[in-house]
Amino acid sequence: HIHVSRAGLGENQTEQDLNIAKMMLMYDKFWDNIVTFSRRSSGQLDWACKPDADIKKEDTNARAIEKSKRNQWDHRRAVNLQHENTVEFRIFRGSLNPNTVKASIQFCKVMVDYVMSHNLAECQDAVWADLIKSAYTELNEYLVERGLATA
Repeated sequence: HIHVSRAGLGENQTEQDLNIAKMMLMYDKFWDNIVTFSRRSSGQLDWACKPDADIKKEDTNARAIEKSKRNQWDHRRAVNLQHENTVEFRIFRGSLNPNTVKASIQFCKVMVDYVMSHNLAECQDAVWADLIKSAYTELNEYLVERGLATA
């Protein structure tokens, strides 16, 4: 699992919660690609379920935050909110391959950077290529290996 500090997700609780909601939106939106990235199959995800935040285009920031917290006490979600100081990404299959570990961490970093630099509407309109744009060598190579790179 990979943990991201909540404190780094915004200057206040509302900013942090909104960025978490946007991450859940991205996980829901790109679920199939993220599962492929994680090296898991859908049958291996009963302990890392899709967030299912159901954030819609017409939702306000406050409504998106409210929806993202719907399953906050269910630690079996791919985006686990049960930790006080971190958000836990539970979906990645373990690996001893250093490049795979680096790519997984880099993917989380790219996701955090994306949601923090885009508003809710922009996240709704994002395509996979927007999310995975990266200067990280390991992430870019891994995306190609997994058939997830875009032209």
